Amino acid sequence: MNAACQNTNAEGKPVKKLAAVLVLITFGLVVATACQSGDGGSAETTADTTTETKPAPAAAQPTATEAPPVEEANAPAAPEPTATPEPEPTATPKPAPTSTPEPIATPEPEPTATPEPTATPEPTATPTPEPAPAGSAEGGGRDNPFPAGSTGTIGDWAFSVTETVRGDDAWAMIEDANRYNDPATEGNEYLLVMVEATYNGDEEGRISGSDLYMTGSGGVYRDSASVVDPDPDLDGRLISGGSTSGWVAFVIATDETHLMIVLNDPSSYERQNVAYLTIGE
Repeated sequence: MNAACQNTNAEGKPVKKLAAVLVLITFGLVVATACQSGDGGSAETTADTTTETKPAPAAAQPTATEAPPVEEANAPAAPEPTATPEPEPTATPKPAPTSTPEPIATPEPEPTATPEPTATPEPTATPTPEPAPAGSAEGGGRDNPFPAGSTGTIGDWAFSVTETVRGDDAWAMIEDANRYNDPATEGNEYLLVMVEATYNGDEEGRISGSDLYMTGSGGVYRDSASVVDPDPDLDGRLISGGSTSGWVAFVIATDETHLMIVLNDPSSYERQNVAYLTIGE
């Protein structure tokens, strides 16, 4: 009973209340029955005192109504929660370190050596032609040069001077020919001579400004100047009968006079085989 009282009925109410109500109802029935029995016995005694008093029937003992067994739990037992296995953490593979390629060393270009300006070569010392003895042939010496305006001859060559330019005008032409040309030094000036030459030999002949010298009142033999000559410059390779002409530059003293051009025979290796030609200055 105690166990039943502690459980719940199908509607969910405590069984203990139901038992108490049943007990009260049973007790009320017993009291009512007892009262009815007492009243009947007194009437019979008064009417007939000689009547044997019958014992009153025993009061029915209240039947203990057992409460129907209540199931401990009407609702099905909830299944125990299944333990969800925790997923093992997946080890994230670490990316293999990528080796950074070493930068390819770019070969540094070797600095190109800037060509230094070519030093103007110093004029080479030219052997001074020996003066021709007195009474030498025409053009053979300083004392008897070919006259100005004429054509001089030496070996297989004939030459003449057709034009001359001196001083500032000559420097303007030389500077215009090449901006790296240097001006004449103090006390000197440039002289430009236009020379025409003709070769009369059997084989080829070659002539250039290096075959010419200049001399004058100063008694100095001067090589052609180490400059870029204006165009055209004297430089030709000729066959028999061929001619060429071009400018040749010289540096002379500003006060020099009696100028003569000296041609060393281009066909000869002898430095003394020369001819003199007055240029009219």
